[in-house]
Amino acid sequence: MKKIICTLVITTFILNMGATVFAKEHTTVEEAKIIALNKVGLKADNVFFTKAKEDIEHGHKIWEIEFVSGDKEYEFDIDFHTLKVLDVDIDYRD
Repeated sequence: MKKIICTLVITTFILNMGATVFAKEHTTVEEAKIIALNKVGLKADNVFFTKAKEDIEHGHKIWEIEFVSGDKEYEFDIDFHTLKVLDVDIDYRD
């Protein structure tokens, strides 16, 4: 039993280290746009980007991605290094 628990702890540690190792030092705004579009199931042909820029939020580097499609406005905060979606806001346009 101790061997199984030890193996699980080591495996978890290795997997967590792998996630850190695979985080990119630099990502591109195009990658961030693709992540945002995929999150809501839209294609670049169907949206108009209003903002796509690097920013600092709470001491962390992020991509701010904003676009409109149809009657909705989409706003995303995406982690600069991992491309993880941190925040999504979808509103109806006036």
